[in-house]
Amino acid sequence: MYYCSAGEQYLFNVSARNLVGYSPTSEISIISATYPSVPLNVMQSLEAVSKTNVTITWDTPVSDGGSSIIEYKVIFRQEADPNTSFYGFSTTNNFTQTNLTEGTEFFVTVQANNIIGHGVGNVEVIALVGA
Repeated sequence: MYYCSAGEQYLFNVSARNLVGYSPTSEISIISATYPSVPLNVMQSLEAVSKTNVTITWDTPVSDGGSSIIEYKVIFRQEADPNTSFYGFSTTNNFTQTNLTEGTEFFVTVQANNIIGHGVGNVEVIALVGA
């Protein structure tokens, strides 16, 4: 299948063929999907301030890619050590990372995930623990 639109339903008739001939056809239905778009308005929540926790919030992406969003992946990367990163998952539009060191700065990216996989993350935002 080429040039299918995300979220559109397509119907197909399928049959098998052997030396005797064709089998009866069966109708199958699929929904075309792609990766979800970027989560919007990613930011550090100042309402849930703690000396060792950071809460990140975001808005739902404009497009789910034609398949419902299953979860969000929240990736933390420390500025001081770019090779050190960790992540968590959320089924809501916020995520709280606990047990961090006060004063540490992180770059945070959020990716939406549907049945196809993780979409592109937002531009990294800076989160400061204890801010």
